[in-house]
Amino acid sequence: MKSGKGFDMHGSMRGRKFVGAAALAVVCLAVVGATSARASVVYDSIPTPLPPSLVSWGYEATSTSQFGDLIQFAPGSRSLTGVDVTMVNWATESTYEPVGTSAGFNVPLTLTLYNVDSSGAVPTVGSIIASQTIDPTILWRPEASAGCSGGTWMASDGNCYHGHAQNVAFNFTGVVVPDQIIFGLSYNTQNYGPNPTGVAGPYNSLNFGLNMTSGPSVGSEVDPGTVFLNTSWSGAVTTATLGVFNQDTGWAGYVPAVEFNVPEPASFGLLGFGLLGLVFLRRAGRGAARSRA
Repeated sequence: MKSGKGFDMHGSMRGRKFVGAAALAVVCLAVVGATSARASVVYDSIPTPLPPSLVSWGYEATSTSQFGDLIQFAPGSRSLTGVDVTMVNWATESTYEPVGTSAGFNVPLTLTLYNVDSSGAVPTVGSIIASQTIDPTILWRPEASAGCSGGTWMASDGNCYHGHAQNVAFNFTGVVVPDQIIFGLSYNTQNYGPNPTGVAGPYNSLNFGLNMTSGPSVGSEVDPGTVFLNTSWSGAVTTATLGVFNQDTGWAGYVPAVEFNVPEPASFGLLGFGLLGLVFLRRAGRGAARSRA
């Protein structure tokens, strides 16, 4: 069992044909336009619906620079569109009044996707497939509620929480992945990360959300009960080597909350239907033009 440090425990006929064809084409294209942006999920460990907060892994609190998992995608496309990651923020605006805006604060987050090196007894990180850095606005955690203790806030479900869960989105459109990958999320805190800031900030209270209520609903963990992390604190690991992004055991029941998306397969069928409507529209238009000549 992990230490509690870093965890948040909570006209004419032809004219009519022409108009009908035009309407059909417009509808087809509208549907295609709306559907082409949809995505199909090939891995999902984010609870649905997303609760007000999740148990979470704090980078500053646990001397962590990178955290992630080894996962297996469900059958389907391997050309990604995006990845959602659940973050849990404990920082309130009143604590960091000069920072950010009334909505929240910004912090660069980097998500890296790796091939899996399975040549040894324990899987390790292989070559980088892709990496992306975003600068999302992290929403402040609501201020402490009078009906809660320990500085926590009361959500609409009537329960009190230390953190505020929210998803951030990475765009990996066109990145092709194998059936299994290792992913790792990194960001800078005051003392940890690729380039520690050296200054206290709300990022010290920003954590990676963990799903402890269920396993992945789509796809699976390759080695359940394990994660990948890079930490310099011996109290954070069971078997992992300190200072290296590698696999650690003893994490049964704690699954990093992420979702990987690929294009919706139905988009391609609807696109064909839309193009068929356009062909019909063009032919009807030619017939109408001939009748007027």
